[in-house]
Amino acid sequence: MIVTWLGHASLFLNAAGKTLLVDPWFIEPVDGKYRFPPPPYAVANAMPRPDFLLLTCARNEHASEATLSQLKRDTVTLAAPEVLPRLSALQFNKVKPQEPWSSTSLSPGLSVTFVPGGAFVVEADDVRLFHGGDAALSADDFREVARRAGPIDMAFLPFTADDKQRGLQRFFDGIVGLQAKEAAPFASGWLRLENVDSHFAQRATHAEALAAAMKLAHENGTHLAHLQSGDEWSPETGAINKGLVDGWSEDVASLHRYAAQLSRAS
Repeated sequence: MIVTWLGHASLFLNAAGKTLLVDPWFIEPVDGKYRFPPPPYAVANAMPRPDFLLLTCARNEHASEATLSQLKRDTVTLAAPEVLPRLSALQFNKVKPQEPWSSTSLSPGLSVTFVPGGAFVVEADDVRLFHGGDAALSADDFREVARRAGPIDMAFLPFTADDKQRGLQRFFDGIVGLQAKEAAPFASGWLRLENVDSHFAQRATHAEALAAAMKLAHENGTHLAHLQSGDEWSPETGAINKGLVDGWSEDVASLHRYAAQLSRAS
């Protein structure tokens, strides 16, 4: 299994000879939001066509109509029930609705289990990957995932780098509950162009939050992988930096530069 993080909650998986695209976000802005750092691929046709599409929820940064419109309508699609009306309107014709704890065999050696709340586990070649989506899971919920699915090799967990927000505690709960071999924070890099200063630009606790996450992961026997958008991960190699968005950092100056570029392009 080789996993490429495409920014926010989007992943591209090569597993058991097949490819899966998860929660794509190609068209910006979405509800006034842009990804930060910028995405490694700006359009769907810059990537290989996926064999399967996985959609965890109907929020626009996970399954916007504009992004889905770029994809082939005959792509086999596993989707949470709330996404079905949008897929129907766009005339996707190979949709497999998913219910909590439903498991779907996509091909020999490749299966997907949907978790209540909009998360899932992909199993391929004896490797299990957890994608947290926007699921609001407790530590006990995460333990139930591990009990049902088996040991997790890699967990992509939403990470809110602000100890005043519930999202950070959910990340900690995922570390404690899943006891995964490795975990990676994701789904935290976006900004509002019209209000750069007051959103993710002012995260005084970001470094402290990440340090706390690394400490907790170490205490629980989980290796914390810090991926940049476009980086790859596999169980054999761990994280591989691809350098697609090098030079970007989550500081106020970079946010302002990015916002200025977007303004000139619009």
